[in-house]
Amino acid sequence: MTVTKAHILSAILRQLKSRPSFDSIGIEKYRNLLEKSALAFKPDKSVKTESFFINGIEAQWLQPLYHHEKHIIMYVHGGGYVAGSIKSHKDLASRIAIASETKVLIFNYRLAPEHP
Repeated sequence: MTVTKAHILSAILRQLKSRPSFDSIGIEKYRNLLEKSALAFKPDKSVKTESFFINGIEAQWLQPLYHHEKHIIMYVHGGGYVAGSIKSHKDLASRIAIASETKVLIFNYRLAPEHP
């Protein structure tokens, strides 16, 4: 790893460590913070989006311009099962789609503690 990459990674890790936990600010504030932070990142416009529902759960296909027809990635967003959504992780999932040249399925799932 180059020195520049190490510095960037170190800065990212410091930033992640400094974020408040949902224990310290409450789940709703944590969820709102995560959703608002997603506004800083925009998915690549070249990725085609197809929205649909799976048994009442919102989902999206993210299809890069060039992709393998027989491959897919099922992306389960982060958030510790208490936060996160398609909206908060769509940018990252679209970047994965482009880099892997693979369609990505991203979906919302029921969050704890409402749905243990």
